[in-house]
Amino acid sequence: MGSPDFASIMFGAFLGAALSYVGLYVQELNARKGKLLGLLAELQDNFSLSERVQLAGGRAKQRLLNTMWEIFKGEAFYLPSELANTLRSTYATIINLNAVIDYDLQKVDMGSGALNQAIEVMSTEAKRKLEGAIRDLKAHLKL
Repeated sequence: MGSPDFASIMFGAFLGAALSYVGLYVQELNARKGKLLGLLAELQDNFSLSERVQLAGGRAKQRLLNTMWEIFKGEAFYLPSELANTLRSTYATIINLNAVIDYDLQKVDMGSGALNQAIEVMSTEAKRKLEGAIRDLKAHLKL
């Protein structure tokens, strides 16, 4: 038996590297899809929470969620720019709403309702943006 020639060794090395690269690429795509599904679940939860903000009805002021966005936002550049912009805008609205709710709960006299109207307006805007973000993300994920 003769030793394998240089071309066979190089072809085997190239094929092994290519298969490893494809495997890692598929693994990365699956991980990114998992994060997007988590983000979609968070958006849907936020939509449900935003429907409950009716301060005149005596319901509590509740912050919206943004944990999955904090995890995913660095990868938003992989998304189509329109979807990435929709998500950024939606979460900017959520973060602003949360800031007003936090301020209201910590600094405004209990029962004064000084920021109730602002919170309701911001919550309505968040709900509108959440609808669009959910629709667009579902379309991107082909759900």
